[in-house]
Amino acid sequence: MTTQQEGKHYEQEVHHALQHLYDPTELRKNRLLEMLGVEGGQSPLTQLRRTLADAVESLKPDRHVPVDAHAWRLYNILTYRYVEQLSQREVAADLCLSVRQLRRDEHAAIRVLADLLLHRHAVQLDQLNVGDSGDDLPSGKHGRNGELEWLRQTLPSETVNVRSVVESALSTAGPLTEALGVTVSLEVPPDLMPVRGQLSTVRQALLNVLSAVAPAAGNGHIEIRVEVTETEITLLVFGSRRDGSAVRVDQAMANNFALSRQLIELGGGKLEMGDPSRGTVVALSLPTALPRKIPILVIDDNTDTLQLFHRYVAGTRFELVTVSEPKEVLGLAASLQPEAIVLDVMLPEIDGWELLGQLREHPQTHDIPVIICTILPQVKLATALGAAGFLQKPFTRESLFAELTDLTQPENCPDL
Repeated sequence: MTTQQEGKHYEQEVHHALQHLYDPTELRKNRLLEMLGVEGGQSPLTQLRRTLADAVESLKPDRHVPVDAHAWRLYNILTYRYVEQLSQREVAADLCLSVRQLRRDEHAAIRVLADLLLHRHAVQLDQLNVGDSGDDLPSGKHGRNGELEWLRQTLPSETVNVRSVVESALSTAGPLTEALGVTVSLEVPPDLMPVRGQLSTVRQALLNVLSAVAPAAGNGHIEIRVEVTETEITLLVFGSRRDGSAVRVDQAMANNFALSRQLIELGGGKLEMGDPSRGTVVALSLPTALPRKIPILVIDDNTDTLQLFHRYVAGTRFELVTVSEPKEVLGLAASLQPEAIVLDVMLPEIDGWELLGQLREHPQTHDIPVIICTILPQVKLATALGAAGFLQKPFTRESLFAELTDLTQPENCPDL
């Protein structure tokens, strides 16, 4: 177990090791060789490099996590800057960041990686008392409260995929639960809505809970269930021992949960101690995310078709505005500025092809992508007349979403 002094400089040692990952002379000086238990063996430097690279790779977000999530940025920074040894300027350009912002995120990424290594090597978070952290890490943080305040200011609130963050925490805690003979199960509803929070702090809070419950459940079982309401999603953690008796929260565990509560609260969530009547050990709740609705203008004079559109997009990030009168389209499209227009061809008084031409010529609507929707197989004609997409009736929910997603996904960032 690390001493208080070792904990104080742990992040500096991690940073130093990353900076000199391929410099044998400097890497031999690093105390991580001893602190991570890789001082023996035929090639301790190779072991240390592999330990750090594996830890970085374990922070790779699930493929379902949005590419603009903060977790992806931290993972990419660690990979490009240290595993691939690119310069700050190269990484900043690749990630569309200023060098100043990159440096701030780099500090956050190092802190997350150091925390992960602490958990993997059975060092408690409350042993890490970061004070003056040297020239390469931000100063002015004294003790836990200062560290938490720094996290509050530097880690943004973001959309968090609950399944991904829980599975990531369980993967990291896997060696600990396996060593203690504890089995773990996860029950998550399908199509779970995202929550708002700070991804890294939510993950660390859950890791802290697991590291406290697992020893108490030795050779037993931990179960995580998810409950959903309109305003929040709650992770219910249950623990049972080998004899089937429930794990109860004692004072030591309550002290451990206090840090998890502070971490969860950074993102607007809350933590509650176990409810004996339900058998829970702890409950972590986060507010559901309210993603920006994407306005889509649908032009069709068939009421049944409009109802089908509404049914297909109900509960999604798309918000439909429908119109059946062609003469209203130009004015509405100009004022609404939807991110896409779905246009039927068979319309009263004017057909969709003529209306498409007007939309393409109007100065306030010519850049809005238009999806032609018709029973006729006229993809080539639609493309030739300036349509950006095509739906042939009858269409499926999947085909509608494929067109809308393709036309409304974020554009790649410009080169710096």
